[in-house]
Amino acid sequence: MVFTASAISPPPVRSRGSLALGLCFRRLPGACGISGNGSPMRGFPICVCFLVEQVQGRTDSKGQFVLPVTKPDVTDADGAFAQAQAAEEAGDLSTAEILYRRVMKLDPNDPAAGLNLGNVLRVQQRTVEAEAAYRWAVTADPNFPPAWHNLADLLDEKGRLSEAVDCQKRALDADPQYTDAMFNMALFLQRLGKHAEAAIWWRRYLEHDRTSSWAERAKRALKYCEMQMASMGSTAAEPAAAAKATERS
Repeated sequence: MVFTASAISPPPVRSRGSLALGLCFRRLPGACGISGNGSPMRGFPICVCFLVEQVQGRTDSKGQFVLPVTKPDVTDADGAFAQAQAAEEAGDLSTAEILYRRVMKLDPNDPAAGLNLGNVLRVQQRTVEAEAAYRWAVTADPNFPPAWHNLADLLDEKGRLSEAVDCQKRALDADPQYTDAMFNMALFLQRLGKHAEAAIWWRRYLEHDRTSSWAERAKRALKYCEMQMASMGSTAAEPAAAAKATERS
C-alpha cells in the first residue's frame, strides 16, 4: 500500500537585512521512511529538508536532513500488514510481531498474518506460540496450504510426526500440485517406515522436478524406499541421518 502525505510548504524565510535563512522541502522520490537507525524503511513517506543561506541574491546549501511526513495508518489491516512486512524484512521482529497481531484482530478472516506471525515467532524459537499462530491461520482459512505446510514442518521439528503427516495431507488436499508438501509428505512417511506410501509421493514429486538438488535427494530416497520394499521382511532400521539429509522445508 502506498501512503500519501499532505503537502508541506516551506516556512517563511526570516529576514535579517541582506541575510536570510530558511528550509526548502523536497519530497524524496521512491523513499518511504526511516527506521530507528536512519536506514530507509517502507511505508513512511519522507521529505528531504535543505538548510539554505541567502546572501545578496546568492543561495548556498548549508546541509540537509530528513523528516517523516506522515505515519502509517496501522488502524487499517492492509497498512498494518505492509508495515509488519517491512519490519520483518528489516529484522525488527518485535515490531513485526505487534503489527501482525494487530492485523489478526483487524481482519480475522485473512490467514496471511497468522502465517507470517508464526514464521516470526519460529525464528525466535518460540515454538508454542508459533504453532498457535499457524493454527490460527488454518482456522481462518482451512484451505490455505502454506500454513498447513509450515505447521507440519514445525510439528515434525517437535517430534510429532503423525500429526505432521495429517497437516501435510491438508496442505495437499488444498493444493494437489504443492511440490514442497509432496517432498515433505514423502519424507515423513519414509521416517514412519511406510516405504510404499513414501515411494508414491517421491514419484509424484519427481514428476514436477527432475533436475534440481532436491530432485537428486528425492531420487536417492526413492531408491532407498524401493530397496526396503524389495527386502520385505528386512528388520534393518532406516538410517535417520540419511532421511534427515533429504529434508525440504
